[in-house]
Amino acid sequence: MTAAALALSLAACAPESGPTVDLPAQVDAAFADDTQAQLQAAVDRAVAASGASGAVVGVWAPWAGTWLAGAGTVAPGAAGVDDGASFTAGSITRAMTCDVLYGMVADGVVKLEDSVATYVPGVPALEGITLAQLCNSTSGLAPYLPAVFGRIIATPDRVWNERELVGYGITRAGTAPGSFADSDTGYVLLGIALERASRVSIEALYEKYVFDPIGMPDTSLPASAAASMHGLWSPNNAEGAVECAAPIDLSDLSPTVEHTAGGVVSDLEDLGRYTQALALGVRSYDKGGRFDAPLPAAGDAAGQTAPDAGLPWTADDMAAQVTAAAVCPIP
Repeated sequence: MTAAALALSLAACAPESGPTVDLPAQVDAAFADDTQAQLQAAVDRAVAASGASGAVVGVWAPWAGTWLAGAGTVAPGAAGVDDGASFTAGSITRAMTCDVLYGMVADGVVKLEDSVATYVPGVPALEGITLAQLCNSTSGLAPYLPAVFGRIIATPDRVWNERELVGYGITRAGTAPGSFADSDTGYVLLGIALERASRVSIEALYEKYVFDPIGMPDTSLPASAAASMHGLWSPNNAEGAVECAAPIDLSDLSPTVEHTAGGVVSDLEDLGRYTQALALGVRSYDKGGRFDAPLPAAGDAAGQTAPDAGLPWTADDMAAQVTAAAVCPIP
């Protein structure tokens, strides 16, 4: 298994003929040796605890410097990880799908309160669900992955039709609409609805609303495996423990498995720019209260306001949490 992690604050100036989103200037410097050593230790701990063989990591502080690193190997006993490697962006894809929604709302193509049934008619289970609920994971739709996981492991290179994936999701028992419940079904369905509303492919919509404005030349939604960092999967043994030393190679895993819920392929440089643009809300369609009503990440979560300065945790706190959540031995 190969992990990918990145921070939220890369910055760069946009050239006149390139990206249309301006980000704060990034100082051209490296972090102090001690800081880099602490970052490396944190990454090594996370890699070991998760059972991953390696990771790519990017940390950007516009006022202080940058740190890009490849840690570990692409597979046990294989080549080392290059920090320039491409990888599947995973759940970050979901934010991009919502970007397309808000971009189309700003352009007057759709409205947040539009019923998804307007664009995907004839499915009773979708009546009363809005585009905004799909984006916010409050639609109540169950995830489809548990229903198809065995088939994915058996034939990782299979190209999936997104409507088939949604079909598996809407036939499973979901939750009450209005409460947060993570659902890959909702994000794949949102991609279908946006394509039908615009009569433009989701790949072209990503380019228009996400990749081009920010400047992400190495990012795409491919139909077949395109990342240079390939995933591994560690199954459980007969005792229920993770087989940390014997992962299964999923090099040919098709991005269509998650499509607009997790199929985008990118690299550190592109995702660094993206996460900062998202965090700062610098796109025109980020305005108008898009992030004014955050939802708790779980039904039993107690939301709290972050302090005005500093972080609500320390490096030691996070190290302890990683250790407590470890599924594989930490050297």
